[in-house]
Amino acid sequence: MDLGTYRKQFKKHFPELNPNIYLCQTYFVTGKISVDVCTLDDYLHTRYGDYETEKGWSMKDCIFNHYGQSAVDFILSII
Repeated sequence: MDLGTYRKQFKKHFPELNPNIYLCQTYFVTGKISVDVCTLDDYLHTRYGDYETEKGWSMKDCIFNHYGQSAVDFILSII
């Protein structure tokens, strides 16, 4: 996946977020697109609270319940 495709797909699944913030910094060394799951998890907790404790959800569950299966598939494809 190239950077333009990553940005377009990220905005499709997470329209309120800036895709550049969630791009893993290793991209600038390796050229391989991956998402910074720690930063994304921080955002999800800010937006949806302590979903692990309160609802027993994983990060994957949170993404599925708020953004759908296609968002889960997208994130899994770039971690």
